[in-house]
Amino acid sequence: MAFKTACFISYPHNAGKSVDAFVARLTDELKDRPAQFVTDPVVTDHDFPTGADFNKAIAKAICESACLLVVYMPVYERKAFCIQEYVAMERHQTKRYQSLQRDLSDKFGMILPLVYAGHESKIPKWISQKINYKNISHATIADPVSIFETGDFKRWLVEVANLIDSLYNEFRATENVCAGCEADTLPDEADKEVLSRLNGLCRNKGGRESQGPPSRLIRLRGCRSSRQLKRPGLRGSEAAPS
Repeated sequence: MAFKTACFISYPHNAGKSVDAFVARLTDELKDRPAQFVTDPVVTDHDFPTGADFNKAIAKAICESACLLVVYMPVYERKAFCIQEYVAMERHQTKRYQSLQRDLSDKFGMILPLVYAGHESKIPKWISQKINYKNISHATIADPVSIFETGDFKRWLVEVANLIDSLYNEFRATENVCAGCEADTLPDEADKEVLSRLNGLCRNKGGRESQGPPSRLIRLRGCRSSRQLKRPGLRGSEAAPS
């Protein structure tokens, strides 16, 4: 197999119980659909214990994944770790298509933005202009989980499974697509591409953006927060709220 993980789901933690319920159901649905095409798992960072090696484990999992599904909401832009996950997959996509000597990003993009909440006019272009972009914010206001029963969303899930299958087929003859993943690292919080996507840089009293790193408020080590990372063994709903 070209990859070791079918899909990695990137989303902001501590965004509310409705988001947690939605992502849990989404994960289950995606585990079911791609299983009809490939044998590798669908994962989120809930699948990895927190602790000293958490960042390394996430970097490795993204490196080994065929695609990154982004559950986007405005707070996604304000969490450095989420952006680090996003930029990591962007770079993997570039390297993979370079090794394939064919740029298929306009056909088989490896980043799939799924807009859970946010006004269309305020969604950043690095999300809205992706080939696999889908906005379901209109359906998540009342009962987010109910969208899984709609025909449109069921068809979208099938499209995601087909995309994963297509990526496996495109790279099946490529050797060592996951080579180096053991030593892979996430882009640093101070990485230029990470900072360019973060929404909420420090501002001085005059209202201008400072030239320093993001404030402590948005330097959350995750889609999980730094407080959670300091408490080994906590996962998901068991973690202390930040």
